[in-house]
Amino acid sequence: MSNTARNGKVDLFKFIFSLVVIIYHFGNAVKFDNELFNKGYIGVEFFFIVSGFLFARSLAKIPYNKETLPTDSAKFMWRKYKSFLPYHFFTFVCTFITASIISQWNISNIAFELANSIPDFFMIQINGVSKMSLLGHEWYISAMLIAMFVLTPIVIKFRNIFLKYIAPALAFFILALLFHSYGHLNAVGAWIGVFNSGFLRALAEISLGCVCFAVSESGVVEKFPKPVLIIIEFAFYTSVILYANKNFGSISELP
Repeated sequence: MSNTARNGKVDLFKFIFSLVVIIYHFGNAVKFDNELFNKGYIGVEFFFIVSGFLFARSLAKIPYNKETLPTDSAKFMWRKYKSFLPYHFFTFVCTFITASIISQWNISNIAFELANSIPDFFMIQINGVSKMSLLGHEWYISAMLIAMFVLTPIVIKFRNIFLKYIAPALAFFILALLFHSYGHLNAVGAWIGVFNSGFLRALAEISLGCVCFAVSESGVVEKFPKPVLIIIEFAFYTSVILYANKNFGSISELP
């Protein structure tokens, strides 16, 4: 299958899971109690995993050099960060203006709330310093950027051991910790020790995406007959959509 076809399929599922997440948040916002994507938060996992896959693929093109590792890591993260800035800046400004009008802030309030919104503006609110969350649903971008910031030099320097050992271990143990602590993955603002649960969620699932990249590069998938892969893929996505729609209960509620 060509890269173009693969990208087209990924774009299709990005659209589908975007709708799942939007419907989920809309239902919460209007307090509409139904089973239509009442667990639509699971769509975020798709985006974290895809981001991890693309993250690993991009870093595979950067050769390790001891002398330039800090610079290479910083340049990579700046490109990643800069790609969000135009959309984020526009959304931030529009949201801040709307909030100031609805809340009828005076000049003093505007200055105070603008100062409180600095972490949101720089997309670092997931670290817990934000006092006012204008763009609460941007936690995903904040968590992703901070997780990638932590992982980038490690992946460049220790690529093989990270992809084959560290990444699977991070995904396995962190996801197990989240399920053990909350019974589900929809924990964003909670804290486990000094770590925000949203950051841990991003770290684990980006690592899982890195594992998917390693499996893809190994050629193992190509050894399976195409019909088998289609069946597995269909079953996986169907299971996820059903889980998002049906009230199965959390892991902690299972007998």
